[in-house]
Amino acid sequence: MKSLKVRTYYADLREHELVTQAGKALQFMTGNANYPTPAPDLADFEAAYTDYKTKLEKANKGGSRLDFRQKKEARIVLLDLMRDLATHVNLTAKGVGSVLESSGFIIANLDRNVGIPGIPQRGRLIDGDNSGTLKWAVDAVPDVWEYEYCLGTRASAEAPISWEASRKATQSYGNLLAGLTPGVVYYVRVRAHNGKGDSDWCEPFSRMAR
Repeated sequence: MKSLKVRTYYADLREHELVTQAGKALQFMTGNANYPTPAPDLADFEAAYTDYKTKLEKANKGGSRLDFRQKKEARIVLLDLMRDLATHVNLTAKGVGSVLESSGFIIANLDRNVGIPGIPQRGRLIDGDNSGTLKWAVDAVPDVWEYEYCLGTRASAEAPISWEASRKATQSYGNLLAGLTPGVVYYVRVRAHNGKGDSDWCEPFSRMAR
C-alpha cells in the first residue's frame, strides 16, 4: 500500500486558488497539536501569505509594471515556503491520513496512474533585468512537484560542460540565475521530479550573460 502524502507542489494553482490554499494551510496549522514545531515558522509563512495577497490585489487593480513584478516575486517566496511546510507535514505525519488532513494541505492523488515525469522540453534562457543575470524556463511538465536544474560552463567549444551542484525550483519559468560573468556562455539542464522519481535531464540550452 502506498503511503499517503500531501502535495508539496502548488505552482500550478491560479492566483486566487493559491491565496485560498495558503490561507487554509495557515488556519489549519496554527495551534495544531500534530505539528508542535512547524518548519518554516508559521510567522514567516503568514508574512509571506499576507505579502502575496496584498501585492496580488494591488497589481490586479490596475497596478504598474513594478507592482506586477513584486507580485510575481512574492508568489515565488510563498510557493517556496509552502513546499517547505508541506514537506515538514509529510515528514511529521508519516503517512497517517488524519494527521495529514489536519494540516489543510491537499492530499496527493495516489489513485490516478501517475508515472515518472517526462523530460522537460523547449528549454530557453533570456536576459535578466540586470547585468550578470539570466532567467531560464522550460515547458511545464504534468504531475511534477518540482524541477532540478544545473548551471554549467565549458572551457572551450570542444571541452565538456562543467556542471555546478544542482538546485531546486518550484516552477518551470522565470527562474533567476544571478552573479554571472558578462561575456561568458552559460549552460542549463533541467529535469522534473514527482513522487515516482526523476525524469532524465533535458538537452542543455545556453546563452551568453550580458
